[in-house]
Amino acid sequence: MSISTDALWGGRLTAVAFDPVVHELTLQVEVLDEGVTTAYDVVCPGVSDLRFANSIPEPWSYAEVTEIHVTQTTSGRCAVELLLWSEDSELVWTCSSLEVTVRS
Repeated sequence: MSISTDALWGGRLTAVAFDPVVHELTLQVEVLDEGVTTAYDVVCPGVSDLRFANSIPEPWSYAEVTEIHVTQTTSGRCAVELLLWSEDSELVWTCSSLEVTVRS
């Protein structure tokens, strides 16, 4: 069962992996809600563009998923913008699809 990216808001980005052979991006996000931590996997196959931009001084104690927005392009692909703390730090990519699941 796929989960909305809204569940990731306010979570902590714990891992990012990109497989250049199959063009797949995988993120791991942990969300604490009312004392319960839920771990999510975000899998994005068919990545055609991937960019990280940051102008916030580091090091950070952790990376907060402040917002994540997914829009569909005119060609039917997913354009994803993940803000880390603010517009001054973001991870942006385009992929063929996006699936959010609870890590088991």
